[in-house]
Amino acid sequence: MTEDVHLRRVPRQTRGQQRVSKILSAAAELFAEIGYDAATTNAIAARAETSIGSLYQFFPNKDAILEALSNQYKAELAELFSSLSPNPNSSVELMFGQIVDTVAAFYASRPGFQVVFYGSSADDELAEAADVLYQTIIASIDGLIDFYMPGLEPTRRTLSALVSVKAVKSLLPMAVANNGTINPYLITEIKTLVSAYLRTTLHK
Repeated sequence: MTEDVHLRRVPRQTRGQQRVSKILSAAAELFAEIGYDAATTNAIAARAETSIGSLYQFFPNKDAILEALSNQYKAELAELFSSLSPNPNSSVELMFGQIVDTVAAFYASRPGFQVVFYGSSADDELAEAADVLYQTIIASIDGLIDFYMPGLEPTRRTLSALVSVKAVKSLLPMAVANNGTINPYLITEIKTLVSAYLRTTLHK
Protein backbone atom coordinates (compact mmCIF):
# COMPACT_ATOMS: atom_id res chain seq x y z
CA MET A 1 0.00 0.00 0.00
CA THR A 2 1.10 3.58 -0.46
CA GLU A 3 2.61 5.19 2.60
CA ASP A 4 -0.12 7.87 2.95
CA VAL A 5 -2.93 5.32 3.32
CA HIS A 6 -3.59 4.84 7.04
CA LEU A 7 -6.36 5.08 9.57
CA ARG A 8 -6.98 8.76 10.17
CA ARG A 9 -7.92 8.08 13.78
CA VAL A 10 -7.51 4.82 15.70
CA PRO A 11 -10.70 4.07 17.65
CA ARG A 12 -10.00 3.53 21.34
CA GLN A 13 -13.52 3.29 22.69
CA THR A 14 -15.91 0.41 22.07
CA ARG A 15 -18.35 2.61 20.17
CA GLY A 16 -15.66 3.77 17.76
CA GLN A 17 -14.36 0.23 17.26
CA GLN A 18 -17.87 -0.97 16.49
CA ARG A 19 -18.31 1.82 13.95
CA VAL A 20 -15.06 0.91 12.20
CA SER A 21 -16.13 -2.74 12.18
CA LYS A 22 -19.47 -1.80 10.57
CA ILE A 23 -17.69 0.31 7.95
CA LEU A 24 -15.36 -2.56 7.07
CA SER A 25 -18.24 -5.04 6.91
CA ALA A 26 -20.21 -2.68 4.68
CA ALA A 27 -17.19 -2.16 2.43
CA ALA A 28 -16.66 -5.92 2.13
CA GLU A 29 -20.30 -6.41 1.13
CA LEU A 30 -20.19 -3.66 -1.49
CA PHE A 31 -16.85 -4.79 -2.91
CA ALA A 32 -18.38 -8.24 -3.37
CA GLU A 33 -21.65 -6.93 -4.84
CA ILE A 34 -20.50 -4.21 -7.24
CA GLY A 35 -16.70 -4.37 -7.25
CA TYR A 36 -14.03 -2.24 -5.65
CA ASP A 37 -13.94 0.40 -8.38
CA ALA A 38 -17.70 1.00 -8.35
CA ALA A 39 -17.98 1.21 -4.56
CA THR A 40 -17.80 4.74 -3.16
CA THR A 41 -17.22 6.04 0.34
CA ASN A 42 -20.75 7.50 0.29
CA ALA A 43 -22.21 4.10 -0.55
CA ILE A 44 -20.08 2.43 2.12
CA ALA A 45 -21.21 4.95 4.73
CA ALA A 46 -24.86 4.44 3.76
CA ARG A 47 -24.53 0.65 3.98
CA ALA A 48 -22.83 1.00 7.38
CA GLU A 49 -25.68 3.27 8.52
CA THR A 50 -23.28 6.03 9.46
CA SER A 51 -22.61 9.50 8.11
CA ILE A 52 -19.90 10.19 5.56
CA GLY A 53 -18.38 12.52 8.15
CA SER A 54 -18.10 9.66 10.64
CA LEU A 55 -16.45 7.49 7.98
CA TYR A 56 -13.90 10.20 7.23
CA GLN A 57 -13.08 10.48 10.93
CA PHE A 58 -11.40 7.09 10.58
CA PHE A 59 -10.61 6.66 6.89
CA PRO A 60 -9.27 9.42 4.61
CA ASN A 61 -10.34 7.57 1.45
CA LYS A 62 -11.47 4.25 -0.01
CA ASP A 63 -7.89 3.00 -0.32
CA ALA A 64 -7.51 3.27 3.46
CA ILE A 65 -10.64 1.16 3.90
CA LEU A 66 -9.20 -1.44 1.53
CA GLU A 67 -5.94 -1.48 3.45
CA ALA A 68 -7.73 -1.96 6.78
CA LEU A 69 -9.87 -4.75 5.32
CA SER A 70 -6.79 -6.46 3.85
CA ASN A 71 -4.99 -6.21 7.21
CA GLN A 72 -8.03 -7.70 8.94
CA TYR A 73 -8.05 -10.68 6.57
CA LYS A 74 -4.29 -11.07 6.95
CA ALA A 75 -4.60 -11.22 10.76
CA GLU A 76 -7.50 -13.68 10.56
CA LEU A 77 -5.57 -15.93 8.17
CA ALA A 78 -2.48 -15.84 10.39
CA GLU A 79 -4.62 -16.88 13.35
CA LEU A 80 -6.19 -19.69 11.34
CA PHE A 81 -2.85 -21.06 10.20
CA SER A 82 -1.38 -20.84 13.69
CA SER A 83 -4.25 -23.02 14.93
CA LEU A 84 -3.25 -25.76 12.47
CA SER A 85 -0.52 -27.33 14.56
CA PRO A 86 1.72 -29.64 12.52
CA ASN A 87 1.53 -33.29 13.60
CA PRO A 88 4.87 -35.15 13.47
CA ASN A 89 2.95 -38.38 12.83
CA SER A 90 1.14 -36.89 9.84
CA SER A 91 2.46 -35.65 6.49
CA VAL A 92 2.61 -32.40 4.57
CA GLU A 93 0.06 -33.79 2.11
CA LEU A 94 -2.51 -34.53 4.84
CA MET A 95 -1.84 -31.19 6.51
CA PHE A 96 -2.37 -29.42 3.21
CA GLY A 97 -5.74 -31.15 2.92
CA GLN A 98 -6.74 -29.51 6.21
CA ILE A 99 -5.49 -26.19 4.88
CA VAL A 100 -7.63 -26.52 1.74
CA ASP A 101 -10.71 -27.08 3.93
CA THR A 102 -9.79 -24.12 6.13
CA VAL A 103 -9.13 -21.72 3.27
CA ALA A 104 -12.29 -22.83 1.44
CA ALA A 105 -14.41 -22.14 4.54
CA PHE A 106 -12.71 -18.77 5.01
CA TYR A 107 -13.27 -17.89 1.36
CA ALA A 108 -16.92 -18.97 1.44
CA SER A 109 -17.78 -16.98 4.57
CA ARG A 110 -16.16 -13.72 3.47
CA PRO A 111 -17.30 -12.47 0.05
CA GLY A 112 -15.13 -9.39 0.51
CA PHE A 113 -12.07 -11.61 0.85
CA GLN A 114 -12.73 -13.02 -2.60
CA VAL A 115 -12.49 -9.54 -4.12
CA VAL A 116 -9.35 -8.58 -2.22
CA PHE A 117 -7.60 -11.95 -2.64
CA TYR A 118 -8.00 -11.99 -6.41
CA GLY A 119 -7.18 -8.32 -6.84
CA SER A 120 -7.04 -6.56 -10.18
CA SER A 121 -4.14 -5.83 -12.48
CA ALA A 122 -5.95 -2.62 -13.43
CA ASP A 123 -5.96 -1.26 -9.88
CA ASP A 124 -2.62 -0.92 -8.10
CA GLU A 125 -4.11 -0.71 -4.59
CA LEU A 126 -6.27 -3.79 -5.07
CA ALA A 127 -3.42 -5.72 -6.70
CA GLU A 128 -1.13 -4.86 -3.79
CA ALA A 129 -3.74 -5.90 -1.23
CA ALA A 130 -4.14 -9.22 -3.05
CA ASP A 131 -0.39 -9.78 -3.05
CA VAL A 132 -0.18 -9.19 0.71
CA LEU A 133 -2.74 -11.95 1.36
CA TYR A 134 -1.14 -14.23 -1.24
CA GLN A 135 2.31 -13.89 0.35
CA THR A 136 0.85 -14.46 3.82
CA ILE A 137 -0.55 -17.83 2.75
CA ILE A 138 2.60 -18.82 0.85
CA ALA A 139 4.76 -18.06 3.90
CA SER A 140 2.53 -20.23 6.09
CA ILE A 141 2.70 -23.15 3.64
CA ASP A 142 6.45 -22.71 3.29
CA GLY A 143 6.77 -23.03 7.07
CA LEU A 144 4.67 -26.20 7.14
CA ILE A 145 6.73 -27.82 4.40
CA ASP A 146 9.87 -26.92 6.33
CA PHE A 147 8.42 -28.61 9.44
CA TYR A 148 7.78 -31.88 7.63
CA MET A 149 10.86 -31.79 5.41
CA PRO A 150 13.52 -29.69 7.20
CA GLY A 151 16.29 -30.87 4.88
CA LEU A 152 14.60 -29.66 1.72
CA GLU A 153 16.50 -27.02 -0.22
CA PRO A 154 14.87 -23.61 0.57
CA THR A 155 14.36 -22.53 -3.04
CA ARG A 156 12.63 -25.80 -3.91
CA ARG A 157 10.53 -25.64 -0.74
CA THR A 158 9.34 -22.10 -1.46
CA LEU A 159 8.60 -22.95 -5.09
CA SER A 160 6.50 -25.92 -3.97
CA ALA A 161 4.56 -23.68 -1.59
CA LEU A 162 4.00 -21.09 -4.31
CA VAL A 163 2.74 -23.61 -6.88
CA SER A 164 0.46 -25.31 -4.33
CA VAL A 165 -1.13 -22.03 -3.25
CA LYS A 166 -1.48 -20.88 -6.85
CA ALA A 167 -3.29 -24.10 -7.74
CA VAL A 168 -5.74 -23.74 -4.85
CA LYS A 169 -6.29 -20.06 -5.61
CA SER A 170 -7.06 -20.83 -9.25
CA LEU A 171 -9.55 -23.60 -8.45
CA LEU A 172 -11.38 -22.19 -5.42
CA PRO A 173 -13.84 -20.07 -7.44
CA MET A 174 -14.98 -23.26 -9.16
CA ALA A 175 -15.48 -25.08 -5.84
CA VAL A 176 -17.22 -22.29 -3.92
CA ALA A 177 -20.38 -20.71 -5.32
CA ASN A 178 -21.09 -16.99 -5.08
CA ASN A 179 -23.58 -17.67 -2.29
CA GLY A 180 -20.88 -19.40 -0.23
CA THR A 181 -21.95 -22.98 -0.94
CA ILE A 182 -18.96 -25.32 -0.98
CA ASN A 183 -18.90 -28.23 -3.42
CA PRO A 184 -17.29 -31.06 -1.39
CA TYR A 185 -16.51 -33.12 -4.48
CA LEU A 186 -14.50 -30.34 -6.08
CA ILE A 187 -12.73 -29.66 -2.79
CA THR A 188 -11.73 -33.33 -2.70
CA GLU A 189 -10.41 -33.04 -6.25
CA ILE A 190 -8.35 -29.98 -5.29
CA LYS A 191 -6.85 -31.91 -2.37
CA THR A 192 -6.06 -34.86 -4.64
CA LEU A 193 -4.39 -32.61 -7.19
CA VAL A 194 -2.22 -30.73 -4.71
CA SER A 195 -1.36 -33.86 -2.69
CA ALA A 196 -0.19 -35.60 -5.86
CA TYR A 197 1.92 -32.59 -6.77
CA LEU A 198 3.50 -32.36 -3.30
CA ARG A 199 4.14 -36.10 -3.21
CA THR A 200 5.88 -35.93 -6.57
CA THR A 201 7.92 -32.78 -6.09
CA LEU A 202 8.91 -33.19 -2.44
CA HIS A 203 9.95 -36.82 -2.60
CA LYS A 204 12.12 -36.70 -5.71
